[in-house]
Amino acid sequence: MKKKYYLYLISLGLCLVFFIAYFTQSIELYNAHRTRGDLTNFAQAMWNTVHGRPMQNTFNYSIHNFWGDRNMEIPTNSNVFGIHFNPIIFLFVPFYYIFPVPQTLLIIQSLLTALGGFIVFLLAKDKLKNFYIAIIIQTLFLTYFTSVSAVLSEFHAFSLSIFFGLLLIYANEKLNQKFYYISLALFLLVQENVAITAFFFGLYLILTSKNKRRGITTALISLVYFFLTIKVFIPQLSNYHTYIFESIYGNPLGSSIFNIIVNSIKNPVLFFKSVFTSQNISYLSKLFFPIFPFFFFAPLITLVGLSALSANLLSTDLLLKSTTMHYESLSIPFFIYAVILGINNFSKISKKIFNINYNFIILFIVVIFMYTGYKKFTSPKLNFHLLLQSFYTPLDREMDDMIKLIPENSPVSTQDYISGHLTNRQNLYIFPVYYDKVKYLLLGKDNNYWPLTEKEQFGYIHQFKNNKEYRILKETSNFILFSKN
Repeated sequence: MKKKYYLYLISLGLCLVFFIAYFTQSIELYNAHRTRGDLTNFAQAMWNTVHGRPMQNTFNYSIHNFWGDRNMEIPTNSNVFGIHFNPIIFLFVPFYYIFPVPQTLLIIQSLLTALGGFIVFLLAKDKLKNFYIAIIIQTLFLTYFTSVSAVLSEFHAFSLSIFFGLLLIYANEKLNQKFYYISLALFLLVQENVAITAFFFGLYLILTSKNKRRGITTALISLVYFFLTIKVFIPQLSNYHTYIFESIYGNPLGSSIFNIIVNSIKNPVLFFKSVFTSQNISYLSKLFFPIFPFFFFAPLITLVGLSALSANLLSTDLLLKSTTMHYESLSIPFFIYAVILGINNFSKISKKIFNINYNFIILFIVVIFMYTGYKKFTSPKLNFHLLLQSFYTPLDREMDDMIKLIPENSPVSTQDYISGHLTNRQNLYIFPVYYDKVKYLLLGKDNNYWPLTEKEQFGYIHQFKNNKEYRILKETSNFILFSKN
């Protein structure tokens, strides 16, 4: 009993080490203004929620107003769930009430991702009956570059699918019906498109599980929930009265989910050409390298993981294949589970054919691919030297001095990379959206003008300098702060 307790402590200690690494790096990146609008969106919604305005968000709508050339009004009661449906974040409102700053979300995300490692350990230990392999697979998960990208690319509710996906898989292994359906509900609440992968997980259970009813129920619940969210909940909450992500960016198969499905059936050649591109092959090779070769021995659960990448694979937008953000989060639990099942299946096959225990060889192969994958893909994002390095520069200090001049809750239009430090207000917009309706304009002159060009940015600055309605509160070589009279 003492030995078993000792093994659990080792696994939890590993989670603690990575939790500290994750959140210290996340906070450092935030302090150095290297976060973007995703953190801003959720932090503003949480701040409004604790101030009695549930999930109100103006910043996300301002991005889509500019990005989609929509030019629609952005009421102050705009709901963030009208863009993506992420009610799971209500669980974190009590913590945000105590610590109403964006760093709270970064710490929660880091904690849940690190705790996902403990679930991986439990899954591997129960399935493989080998503590050393279980610890190595846990380490593989914690150093997998897509896990690190998700946890370090600021905050996004979609990244929580890593933890809740692992929880769903573990609940299924435990065969506890109540635990399983609670886990399924939490998983679905992460984001609307999670339901697609939950549907495929239900099909997987139908094909592989003795409990076919659970698989059928999972598939049906997921399918109904998905169409309810994109056809009812999101349109009702959205200023645009539609689900703006129904069309996969640049997908040649159609402009809606229904069109994509129909055209894929009608024109399988076009579907094949859309999926099997050189970019997709390179993308998948990178994702599969650290978990090679054992996912081959668990093809069905690997396909469930691939379903989580369907939007990325069908899209021509290379950002979705960049592996620098949170877009692979949903696939991670199923790919890691595929490694566990693959090792289990490989061991059974080897024992039947050769009557030999291959645990040492398995351990060696996992360590080699994990270490090589870490050095090649993960190390530039998370390593010992980076944890000791400060990214904060005089430019960041200059920016913070400008931010301090803006009163809390005053309406602001500003740059994407500055916005994460101005979330505690009811009215916040990406510049140039609503520049004429806010009190303060904080603009950069330091080569970071997105979504504008340099010419457009300095054109606006020149315009405000020559407009008597505006006065300059402070100007430096890199920033300028205007106040509207």
